[in-house]
Amino acid sequence: MWFEKRKRKNDEKLKRKAKPKRDMIREFRGLSPKAQQHLRAALWVVAALLLVIVLFITGTIDRAKSAYYCNQGWKDHSRDRYGAAIEDYDRALKYNPDNADCYQRRGMSYAELKDWDAALSDYARAIELNPDKMDYYDWRGALYLQIQEPEKSIADYDRAIELDPDRARLYFMRGTGYAHLHDQDPAIRDFTRSIELDPDQSDSYHWRAMAYAYLGEVDLAFADFAQALDHDPSDPARTYYERGVFAASIGQTELARRDLQQAIELGHPQAGVKLSELR
Repeated sequence: MWFEKRKRKNDEKLKRKAKPKRDMIREFRGLSPKAQQHLRAALWVVAALLLVIVLFITGTIDRAKSAYYCNQGWKDHSRDRYGAAIEDYDRALKYNPDNADCYQRRGMSYAELKDWDAALSDYARAIELNPDKMDYYDWRGALYLQIQEPEKSIADYDRAIELDPDRARLYFMRGTGYAHLHDQDPAIRDFTRSIELDPDQSDSYHWRAMAYAYLGEVDLAFADFAQALDHDPSDPARTYYERGVFAASIGQTELARRDLQQAIELGHPQAGVKLSELR
């Protein structure tokens, strides 16, 4: 019958396939015990190498996927789509849970959404994974200032300055932390160092002027307010307002009126109220 012929053919195929295996087994059994041991060791080495190759390829693919989603997250963050950015970072960290930059960036998106705890948790994880990257301490230190925890901010900027002692911004930010604590002497030292490293930025002049004003150093305060206005401040209304308030506090009413009027014209929200108090 046709099915019997087909069965015989299949049996013959199976026998042909089994023959090389039987031959290999006979050859292996024909080896000396020492040769068998060496062959087993060689096979284990080959198997281990194959496993390493598979793991390397898998890891490379996962890292590539992680980098892709992390970049997508940054694009969403740059477009103010913070929720979408967080979803992208979640995907990135699924493929590479040790991607420190991705934690730092997700922390930035959480901070924009005012989810302070989640942001701080991500910054902490980024620092844990890469404790020698200055940027992580900078971002966390800035967030601590934003949520009114200047002592923790100062500690982060201490570490950031250890890692990058020639970055003007770090001294400015640490000085701002000291100023929030009304600890004016170290604040002035930090603002001065920031100015030495970057003489063309205005914020350190503005904040040093405020520190001098707090200490009653009138001439030094006015000199720094003038320097702040001369160095293209990002918020000139704020500087005119603060100088006007300081001038009013020491009885220089005309200067105070001029500065507060200028602040009003530049759009400062509180200058009008303060000017009305002088009239």
